[in-house]
Amino acid sequence: HMHTTTQFLMDLIPTSVIGAFADNNILQVLLFSVLFGSALNLAGEAASGISRLINELSHVIFRIMGMIVRLAPIGVFGAIAFTTSK
Repeated sequence: HMHTTTQFLMDLIPTSVIGAFADNNILQVLLFSVLFGSALNLAGEAASGISRLINELSHVIFRIMGMIVRLAPIGVFGAIAFTTSK
């Protein structure tokens, strides 16, 4: 069915931020991220605490991802061993 431009633009606005992430709606998540980043930038020093928190959380997430990447070959080996042992 056809969507109008107005309907498309209205669909960009999420009813809830959590819902946009949960529903994997990329355009809504992107819009929220751009608006959130812009608001942090405009808030300046008042948002420095939140900016530091986001920065520290990103370091933790990248460390976790690094551990997963290092352990992935073991998982692949296990999957191959399981498959070939059948």
